[in-house]
Amino acid sequence: MKSCEQVLQDIWAYLDREICASDIENIQKHLDLCRSCFSRVEFEQLLRQAMKKKTNHCCPEKVKDRIKNILDQY
Repeated sequence: MKSCEQVLQDIWAYLDREICASDIENIQKHLDLCRSCFSRVEFEQLLRQAMKKKTNHCCPEKVKDRIKNILDQY
């Protein structure tokens, strides 16, 4: 089972489902037992939902192009 430190390091990948199924399962097992980490993950999920609702606006094409150009440099 993952430690609290490992869970918190992987929190964004876990929420984005960008980790393998076995890591997701290990984190879920940890969250079932650890109220502190569960609360943190729950907070991050609620924050994401609130941000999604508040920022559900169309991004101007110029901004998208600028972001794409920046990302292409790296």
